[in-house]
Amino acid sequence: MEAVGRRYAYLLAALLLFLTVYPAGVIRAAETGSATLEWSSQAPQEWIAGQEAVQLKVAAIDSSANKTDVTAEAEWTTSNNGVAKVENGLVTPLSEGTARITVYWNSKTLAQNVKVKARYTKLTLEPSGQIDLLTGGQGEQLKVTGVLSSGKTETPSKVSWSSSDTSVATVENGLVKPVAKGVAYIAARAEGLSTRMTVYVRSSSQALLLNETGSLSMFLGGASQKLKATDVSIAGTKTDVTDKAAWSSSDPLVLSVNEGVITPKAAGKSTVKVSYNGYSKSVKVTVLPTIDRLVASKTSLPVTMGSKTSLPSVSAYFADGSKRSVTSDVTWSVGNTSVAKLENGKLVAVAPGTTNLIASAGGKQVQIPVTAQYKVAKLTVSQAKYTLTAGQETSLPTVKAQLANGTSKDISDEVSWVASNARVTVQNGKIKAVSKGTATVKAMYMGKYVKASVKVEPVIQSLSPSAANVELNLKKSKGIKVTGVFTDGSSANLTQSMKWTTSNAAVVTIKGSTIKAVGFGTATLNGTYQDKSVQIQVTVSTKLEKLVISSKKVNLTPGASQVLTLTAKYDNGASKNVTDAATWVSSKTGAATVSSGVVKAVAKGSSTVKASYGGKYVTAAVKVNAAK
Repeated sequence: MEAVGRRYAYLLAALLLFLTVYPAGVIRAAETGSATLEWSSQAPQEWIAGQEAVQLKVAAIDSSANKTDVTAEAEWTTSNNGVAKVENGLVTPLSEGTARITVYWNSKTLAQNVKVKARYTKLTLEPSGQIDLLTGGQGEQLKVTGVLSSGKTETPSKVSWSSSDTSVATVENGLVKPVAKGVAYIAARAEGLSTRMTVYVRSSSQALLLNETGSLSMFLGGASQKLKATDVSIAGTKTDVTDKAAWSSSDPLVLSVNEGVITPKAAGKSTVKVSYNGYSKSVKVTVLPTIDRLVASKTSLPVTMGSKTSLPSVSAYFADGSKRSVTSDVTWSVGNTSVAKLENGKLVAVAPGTTNLIASAGGKQVQIPVTAQYKVAKLTVSQAKYTLTAGQETSLPTVKAQLANGTSKDISDEVSWVASNARVTVQNGKIKAVSKGTATVKAMYMGKYVKASVKVEPVIQSLSPSAANVELNLKKSKGIKVTGVFTDGSSANLTQSMKWTTSNAAVVTIKGSTIKAVGFGTATLNGTYQDKSVQIQVTVSTKLEKLVISSKKVNLTPGASQVLTLTAKYDNGASKNVTDAATWVSSKTGAATVSSGVVKAVAKGSSTVKASYGGKYVTAAVKVNAAK
């Protein structure tokens, strides 16, 4: 290396010396010792980039003037390979500029400058301006034209092409092909000149659609699922590109994907991504363990004509013992579509009848009985009021649905019951009283409901009626009151809560707290509350309407007497002599006395005799005259 360095230093010094002596730049001969070196060929006056190579030759001249061609033996160099290159004296002009061609032979040197002019003043591309391409579409062929100094044009024989971003567009022999959405610059180089144009690659699509969005679930051991990718072109045309798009799974150990077909491999999560024409979509997939069984939130489902019913929720019990909702993952079907059908995620009644709603997932099914019927107008209960003691339990009332077509149906086994508060509970067809107070129980069915009231009382200890014996006249009434004393020491008027029966409804009736006489005779009223009872004896007799005395005026002399008769007149038309039973009184016993209807004159004067019976009375005037 050091020897080469010294050699080049020597040559450079020699060159500088020759340039000083021959400033024109062309050294015709070099004399050193007994031999000289000179050019034996004429260099072109003008070098044009891209022209054919020119052969330069050198000869050695000895002292006898003999010339020997040493072109092939000499060593040739160029100061600028980008402007001109040289090989064994063959000089090829490449691009505009100046290069110095130097030849070495036997320690002798010759050199000349090669000034290269551009072949073309510029290069142009056709088509001009920019080009627009669509992904997946056809490419564009470019053409390069060189403009000569004369103004004429020609096609360069050698053109090199390049793309600034081959991930957007490629170019080969001038053919530009779109790869992906973006911007790239296509350059053409010839004869030391270059030109370029901008390529805009736009997507031929405006959207990519995936038939599943968001998330979905699959089950280990279950069937594969086919996803579908649809390309929406700029014109709005939709094309199935499932087999052309690029698919990937974020975790192939959990889920594999091949041309849109996803297959579960292990429990876990993976994201499936599809890409096409610069657009992409993804869906999150959860692979669940194998299902042991499915359970629906409803054991039966009534639907009404003309309405839409929401589908029940569904839970899965898995082989690993876990449980979770799979409502969004099940496939629904109906056993008999002439009774009910599925429409936009709802169950719709088609005709009255029964069928099954079927939920399927992971190879398992659960069936929910469906009853399609006419719309429910209202609900009724067999008993609307209950009175219970704390701890007491009784059956719920039967419930009937009055349907829109005029028929009714017993739906006791289909309704849902709920209690208004904790004073009562509703379970297994029973109402159970818990604590003192009031509550309601509500039966619900197909958007309708009906209520029954429940009163919870403490245990009764005793009952006390306001009267144990009652006498009434025909068609008369009398109020009765029953007071109850409870085991907790409290008391209450229970008259309206009593349950009454009569031993003879032809004699007496009772409603609420009112006893009414409807016929003559006697009867016993029996009232019960909880497990206690009271009895009231009732006698219905005739009513005394008036008393009739046999004489209203009596005239006597002292010592004389007269018998008066008293007759009772009753409302039933009967008459009765009550003379002896009546109470007799004289207003002036000094004039006359009376006993059991016998009036005795005592002395001259006047008196009034009064006879009383059954709450009524009648009088007679007595006048005692002096004896004649």
